[in-house]
Formats: sequence, structure tokens, C-alpha cells
Amino acid sequence: MPMEKPEEQSKEVRLVQKFLYCHPFYHWFEENSENMQLLVIGDSGITARFVDLSLQTGQMLEKSLEIIWCIGDERTRKEYLEARPALKEFVSVDTDNAAAEAYAKIRFEDIDRAVEAFGEHCRYVFAATSDCGTNKELAELFKQAGREDCLAAYLTDDEIEVSFSGKEDAPEFTERQSANRRISSMEELERMAFNTHRVWEGEGNLDLNGMRLRYDIPYNRYSSISFVLSIPYKLRSVGVCTDNPFTAAEELERILRAAVPDKGSKEAGILSGLAVLEHRRWVMEKVTGGAQRLVDKNGKPEYVSCLARRSVKKKDDDGKLIMHPCIVGSTGDTPLITGKFADHAAWDDVKYLTSGLDEL
Repeated sequence: MPMEKPEEQSKEVRLVQKFLYCHPFYHWFEENSENMQLLVIGDSGITARFVDLSLQTGQMLEKSLEIIWCIGDERTRKEYLEARPALKEFVSVDTDNAAAEAYAKIRFEDIDRAVEAFGEHCRYVFAATSDCGTNKELAELFKQAGREDCLAAYLTDDEIEVSFSGKEDAPEFTERQSANRRISSMEELERMAFNTHRVWEGEGNLDLNGMRLRYDIPYNRYSSISFVLSIPYKLRSVGVCTDNPFTAAEELERILRAAVPDKGSKEAGILSGLAVLEHRRWVMEKVTGGAQRLVDKNGKPEYVSCLARRSVKKKDDDGKLIMHPCIVGSTGDTPLITGKFADHAAWDDVKYLTSGLDEL
């Protein structure tokens, strides 16, 4: 099955978004565990989208994300990496590279070894080969092989089914009551994503209809949903471990208020950590979409072209983002305007000259 192009909006993308919203993988790993290991099986396009969205949403401060991707065709690996040329700058892939501050790890393995080699301790499985019968069979095999609680998801003709071994996950607020009716998980996800887009546009924009039209632009919608999916992972990184969004908001407020007496240093550290995670998510979103940092033909940072096109974004003829100056690594100690990034003196000029021309 041909690999789906990065950033392509399709039914498969929507399926993965809904699945990750209803079944976040942090539920399947102990709070004190330092590693979240996901097992992905198959060469279909939806496996690539699952990996992309997992890399984006699963960024946490004290946990490392590892994806073991079992494939039957070596071309799957080749095509996936070629379509995402900057991925290896941020993600450790097999033994090809060792990113100093890797945001995650991806390990490609032979599909024939999946159950035998990884079944015993696997907690979270996503099977999406081109054969729906095989997918269900693999899910059942993992349930039987596992010694621990396990979520085994598998692709059918038009849905992602979930099978459990041991405990089941049922996040409290995948549905909620409103105006005498139940709001589905996808409606709730869309509601939060649109509100995210509203925040990005700013409070001064009162053109709600126009805002909805702009939200429906694939670039905006995909990014907004990705942001929403990442929220509970970020919150758990600072000690907020509940699926109730209202309780989570109250807990985060208490944590930040309790940090204020410490002259703001602890509060600043918490907010800095959340900012780092959001930048990582944003970088993973752009990189898995095929974009790279903004450089010239010699691979050096290049910002002058931003002036000519009146935007920090560089797009191809089809309007797809291919380069952006903020696709760089950062930590709480190295924000984008200090540390090693301060060497790019031209960046200050570009920020001044392009301010107000385009959003990041």
C-alpha cells in the first residue's frame, strides 16, 4: 500500500486523531516509568500517520518515547524518512544517528518478529497492515502473549477497533453532556481545536464566520488538533494527572499559585517546561509534515528571503510548508533568542522587519 503524503488530510488521519484522543498511551505506563514504548505494525499509510501524531503529542519532560515499527517492506522505512528529511535531526532512528537531545526514538524491525520479540512486555499496540483479518489476529496474539495489561488496536475496513488484556482505559471525558445531548469525542476534540485556533488569531478578531473558514484550512486545523491532543501529556509532565479537563485546569492553577511565593522562579520553571514541550510538539508537527529549518543551498541559516515573500514560512508551489526558521532544538535553558541561537544576528532584523506580516 502506498505511503500517505505528509500533512495530507484524509479519513485515515481523522481516525488516528480520534483514536489517540480516546485512548492516550500515557494511560498504559506507570507514572514513575521513564520510557513509553509503542509497537506499530504494518506498511500502510495509516501507520505513518499514527507514528507522526504519536511523535507530536507524546512529548513529556521526564519520559522518553520509543516507537518500534515492524514492517514487511524495507521501502516503508525509506519512503517515510525521505518524505521527512529533517526527522533525524530530532529523532533517533535505528542506529543511523544519535541525536544529542532526541525528542524520541524510532526503531524499524521485521514484521515477522513482532509477536515473538516484543509481545511479552508490550503495553500499547497498533496493527494496521493491508489485511484487516491479519490486524485482528495480531491484536489477539499480543493480548495472549502479554504478561501485563495491554491495549491492542487494529485497523478494520473503516474503523480502528480496540481490544484489551487486563485493565481497560475509559477516559472520563471522552463524551460530555451539553444542551440535553451527548457530545461525541470527535465533536469535543473539534470544539477544543477551534478554541485553540481562536486563541492563536487573537481576542481582537470578532469575525467568527471568517475565523471558522480559516480554521478549516488543513494547515490550521491539523495543527490545532495536534495541540489539543498534546495537552494531557504536557499537564502530566507538571503533575496534573486527571482526564477531567475542568479539574485539570483547577489543579494547574493551584500548582502555579503555589509556586509564586518562591519569587516566581518555580512558576517560571513550570511555564518554561510547558513552553519547551509545545515547541517540541510544533517542531515534530512541521518535521513530520516534511518541513526543514530555513537554510540556503549550502545549509546555512538564511533569513533575507523572508523579506521578499513577506513571511517567515517558505512554501512550495502547492502551498505546502517546506522551511521555517524555528525548526530548531531548544530547552528551557536555550530559548530561541538566547544561547546558541544568539549567533544568528540576522534573526533580530527579520523579526523586526516581518513583524505583523505573518504568524509563526
